[in-house]
Amino acid sequence: MKKPAGNNPGSVPKHPVKYFRDGNILILFIVFAGAFLRLYMYFEAPLTYDEFSALFRTGYGTFNELIAKGVKTSDMHPAAVQVFLFYWVKLFGNEAYVLKLPFVIFGIVSIYLVYKTGEMWFNKTTGLFAALFIAFLQYPITYSLYARPYAIGMFFSLMMVFFWTKALFSDNNRFIHYAGFTLFAVLCALNHYFSMMFAMITGISGLFLVKRKKLLPYLISGLVIVVAFLPHIEITLYQFSRKGVGSWLGKPSPGFYLNYMKYIFHYSGWMYALVLAITLTGLFVFPSGKRKAWRFRFLALIWIAVPAITGYLYSIWVNPVLQYSVLIFVFPFIFIFLFSFWKEVSFPVQVSVTVITAFISITTLVFHREHYIHSYESGYRNILNVTHETQSRYGKENVTVFIRYPENILNYYTEKGFEIDMEKVRYFSQSTSVSEFRDSVRGSDTQYAAYGWAVPVDPVYLGLIREEFPYLVEKHAWYLSEYYLFSKNKPDETGSRLLSDTVYFSCQDYDSEVAGWQPVTGHLMLNKTGEGRGMSLFQDSTTQYAPGFRFSLDEIIDNENNYIFISVEIKPLKDKANIHLVAALTSGENTVEWKSSILSDHLTDPEGWNTIHLAINLPDIRQAPGLVFHTYLWNKGQTAYLADNYQIFTAKGNPVVYSLFEDY
Repeated sequence: MKKPAGNNPGSVPKHPVKYFRDGNILILFIVFAGAFLRLYMYFEAPLTYDEFSALFRTGYGTFNELIAKGVKTSDMHPAAVQVFLFYWVKLFGNEAYVLKLPFVIFGIVSIYLVYKTGEMWFNKTTGLFAALFIAFLQYPITYSLYARPYAIGMFFSLMMVFFWTKALFSDNNRFIHYAGFTLFAVLCALNHYFSMMFAMITGISGLFLVKRKKLLPYLISGLVIVVAFLPHIEITLYQFSRKGVGSWLGKPSPGFYLNYMKYIFHYSGWMYALVLAITLTGLFVFPSGKRKAWRFRFLALIWIAVPAITGYLYSIWVNPVLQYSVLIFVFPFIFIFLFSFWKEVSFPVQVSVTVITAFISITTLVFHREHYIHSYESGYRNILNVTHETQSRYGKENVTVFIRYPENILNYYTEKGFEIDMEKVRYFSQSTSVSEFRDSVRGSDTQYAAYGWAVPVDPVYLGLIREEFPYLVEKHAWYLSEYYLFSKNKPDETGSRLLSDTVYFSCQDYDSEVAGWQPVTGHLMLNKTGEGRGMSLFQDSTTQYAPGFRFSLDEIIDNENNYIFISVEIKPLKDKANIHLVAALTSGENTVEWKSSILSDHLTDPEGWNTIHLAINLPDIRQAPGLVFHTYLWNKGQTAYLADNYQIFTAKGNPVVYSLFEDY
């Protein structure tokens, strides 16, 4: 008598309903839902700065030139992704949707691989619940849409773990398991240095778990991995000699991992409660009770902890490298561990958890995080579009445009059909001096000045624009970018509308006492200038610090996204005056931020009045309780001078400037 088809491994069950109850319909739903969340508005997804950097490094003529110039000396990652993009772009072009496509596919497939890993290590319930969060959280969705080493690295890591698990814990020694482990470990090593670290940790972990009969093929796999990486070692040593990307990436704060957990759970109390509820339900209501499961739980904890601790310590002691992105390779094991305490449960229970998780995570993704707004707004595209609209509305001859915008990205978009008249466009960069920028602004002969940035820049340039063009007509704010339009004349004279972004304003003109300003006493005398100014501060050469301003930060801002602009007029009374305008934020005895501008950078008239500018962008400051704002003049060179019209102006900033990765 023949056995029923459903009893044979790999056959289709006789009763489809029982097959679906086995969890298969749920994982299909999760994968398709995760794919939809990644592909919705896919053709609107913009390229980021890092993606543009990688794209522009595919333009070399030969493979050797690509490695020498596009990887070794201009990147801090191994070569695999850059080499892949080199050929991918040559074959299919440089459109954003073309560039991103393989990485989106890898991100989608990884959802299923998380399920398989959880199933192999524990049970299908663990795999399903872990896959839910990989499918629906903003963190993996965001990095699936980046043509960078992150989604593809998570895919390589999960494939490596799949074959590693099969090689070490299956009942037979199959060549395919060792070959798969070897291949994907090599790809991890060539993808990113954090995924390489994960491959090393995985390989070393196996030495403590491998059975004697499997030891030789396992050691051979390790040897092949090392040999396969040797051609890359010269590049790696050179890149490590440069230590990291600390020139632009700051050291992580002590609260880095707390902020990371808040980010991955959408900064939402509902998400925190959901994850806690699922974890505790597995522990106390549906506990698995399998002692052997602790082997994999310890593995998951070690695999999560070692890269996290190593990245943090390296960033503190050597050079900053730690970002949310580099943790994505071990990210799935957080959920595999949390939900490993569940035993295999019934289909209705699985459906209930799936529906609740999908509802809460997608709702917070769409409405709380506003993912489909901020992730799909491109400052690069928007600045060009708004500039074109401004030139059309007011006349291109009437608007000078100052933009902090990479020229190669501008060329990319103009080739794609974006229109902008370049005649009155003025580029500036972080290396553009204050005096050069000021001269360019003062030399503008137009009624309007537009100011846009899509690469972070010191807000002092915005203060310089406002000095000459004081009336705000338009303002646009996006993720990592802004655009302003200012007018020289009042709106009733130009026909434009007037916007106000003023939060706080205070001016010390030395004619009367002003709240927050320290009194002028002793040898700091008030001096009549005879220039129609009234009173001005006179500081002689014997004193370093003039009376300044001190106020609680909360009293001069309305949120943590404000700009603070400081300016003061200085008239040096001797040559080579070394006078600094200083701003500081303190918390108790600790200085959180200290910044200064020197007179020589703003000097236009060595014998007359000159305005020094300084600006602080609060989102770039680590917030601390009870912050106090200070500003004062530091007479470092101890030469006599006059000061007048010392102003503090707080303006509304960009509330969504870091919206993809921070709460707002």
